[in-house]
Amino acid sequence: NWKDNEVLLDPMCGSGTILIEGAMIKRNIPPGKFRDDFAFIKIFGREALNEIKSQIVENKKTLKLYGVEKFKKHIDGAVKNAENVGVADTIKFIEGDATELEKIGLKEVDVVIANPPYGIRIGGKRMVRNLYNNFLNALKKITHDESRIIIITAEDKILRNASINNNYKIKEEFRVMYGGLDTVVFVLENECP
Repeated sequence: NWKDNEVLLDPMCGSGTILIEGAMIKRNIPPGKFRDDFAFIKIFGREALNEIKSQIVENKKTLKLYGVEKFKKHIDGAVKNAENVGVADTIKFIEGDATELEKIGLKEVDVVIANPPYGIRIGGKRMVRNLYNNFLNALKKITHDESRIIIITAEDKILRNASINNNYKIKEEFRVMYGGLDTVVFVLENECP
């Protein structure tokens, strides 16, 4: 339910995947646009594929997409990824810390989608616990009562506790396999402004 005029933030954007795919969806860019090898061709021929591709109408909607990432090398990679897909003009990547979101200059974020680290590469459970608590606390400074917060994580117990500690209600949750990991998608609601 993300609307074109709403601010969407990925506060731990890494290589920019969530933002790039969001921009592609809103701009009607098919996910297989840059692929040239489909089983479809063997059955129906390249001409049929080219005919389908010619019917796709992409647009140049201006969107309010923001990605925050702590490491410059990841920001540089995200920018290159967005340029390769043709959506760099509508995503602003900011080097910053997801636990200090008030410093990035955004005041009112409507939608937050995050896939925070699970601790596999960054350290142990204590580090993940601190990150999740500090991140959810920082979100309160840039979101409003109607903001939607979606978080996908393999650390569902830590996120549940962090949600309680920071006065968020878990509105919805469901399990998904994500990159070979059993994860949970949480939709959070701010209980106290």
